[in-house]
Amino acid sequence: MKNIIKSIIFFLVLTVPATAQENRPFSAVENLFAAMSAYDYDAMFAAGTDDFQLLEHGEVWDMRQLADAIRGAEGVVERRNFYSIIKEVDNGSSVWISYWNRADFRSPDGGGSAAWLESVVVVEQDGKWVLQMMHSTGLDGAENLPEGLEMEEYVGRNQFLIQD
Repeated sequence: MKNIIKSIIFFLVLTVPATAQENRPFSAVENLFAAMSAYDYDAMFAAGTDDFQLLEHGEVWDMRQLADAIRGAEGVVERRNFYSIIKEVDNGSSVWISYWNRADFRSPDGGGSAAWLESVVVVEQDGKWVLQMMHSTGLDGAENLPEGLEMEEYVGRNQFLIQD
């Protein structure tokens, strides 16, 4: 019986911090981009509200248009995602977040990086943070990110990593 109790306590100690980390507002962004990297379209839709809206380079998209935009790269392009949060503001029923986003890509034709300045509005649904709105402004190359910016990589559960 003691071994069972010890096992349960050990399991709880290991899983509670991970669960708390996954249930912070920015996890909605991480989940979306991890799903995009894994070409997991169901997970992409689960990362947003039914009325999700993306303002992308002067166009208004929904989640289906975002999924369609990456569909052609499936099986060809690998993507790694990096972020640096600028500001997070809790408004009670929603949180808005601004952040820098960089993606490193690799394909049979080579590799490269792209970068964006983005903002999102996230809301909590059924105990999980999801994206309601995203605004994305592309930069002219990742070299135009602010100097000295520290970015963290996030891969998520559906890892689709570049194998070095």
